[in-house]
Amino acid sequence: MLEIAFTDEREVYTIILSGIITAKTAHLFEEALEKGGLSCKKQVVLDCGQLTTLSSKGIGLLMAYLPYYEDHRISLTLRQLCPKINAVLVMLGMDRYLNLQVRSTSSLS
Repeated sequence: MLEIAFTDEREVYTIILSGIITAKTAHLFEEALEKGGLSCKKQVVLDCGQLTTLSSKGIGLLMAYLPYYEDHRISLTLRQLCPKINAVLVMLGMDRYLNLQVRSTSSLS
């Protein structure tokens, strides 16, 4: 199950992700990425503090939306990533295109 919430601050549009992104929930993630791109903000943050799984489908969606975000000069940040998801994204070279911020080990309780 994937739950998504949004916050719209002055210069930052935040997408709060909770749960798992799999093939079954990817359409919700895609809608959120699209909404972020249409937000007219120059910075979109994916708050991944409660995200436990990011499947290959979810990674594919991130890759698919990167050109749109880059063309519109929108910065995309993944915040509070769990170390496992971060390791996969770094292994795939996504850290060259995305700002990846790992959650601190003190918040892993």
